[in-house]
Amino acid sequence: SVTVYNDSQLDAYLREALPKYSPTAYDQLSTRSPTEKVDLWRLVVMYEKGGVYTDYDRWALTPLSEAVPARARLLLPTYRDDNPSQDFMASAPRNPLFLRAIRLNIARRALGWT
Repeated sequence: SVTVYNDSQLDAYLREALPKYSPTAYDQLSTRSPTEKVDLWRLVVMYEKGGVYTDYDRWALTPLSEAVPARARLLLPTYRDDNPSQDFMASAPRNPLFLRAIRLNIARRALGWT
């Protein structure tokens, strides 16, 4: 199935989810740009639910069944082989890589990083 979130649903998801990771994370994020909110939301959804995330404007030229090995637990395409892409990712739920990324994102925002 496909789930599409609008801005208010994304905000509600973050408001509910972020206290599990940090009691102040939502407040730190509430004044940030929509792009920064989506960056953290994407990590939280991938960690909590797993599945396939793709931006709505991403073109798929190959079916996932051909591109992803059946036993794959994580797929992070790279840009020029060194930068993970944020517009497409796939993972099993509770992948520790996403938990680490959530914690790092929150910690850096607390220090004023953008």
